[in-house]
Amino acid sequence: RARVNRGLAGVILEKPPCSGEYRVENQGRSVGWLGHVVEHPIIGLIGLAVLRHDFPSGSEGNVGDSRVRRVEIPFEISTRQKRF
Repeated sequence: RARVNRGLAGVILEKPPCSGEYRVENQGRSVGWLGHVVEHPIIGLIGLAVLRHDFPSGSEGNVGDSRVRRVEIPFEISTRQKRF
């Protein structure tokens, strides 16, 4: 039986990834793919990604040399969502 092990998630980025880099990794393991990235005036760089369900909210990974943190969507605009 097949089951879905990835889903749409929000991410907060430390800095823009280099052109052509879209693979999200955690401890050398691929956990998903980064989609569009935009600059939010309060939160900073945010994006949408397709990530594994076993990569929970609050976990950090890398897209190239940029750190990313998984967050719940819709993005909460509060002081709890910290910039990197």
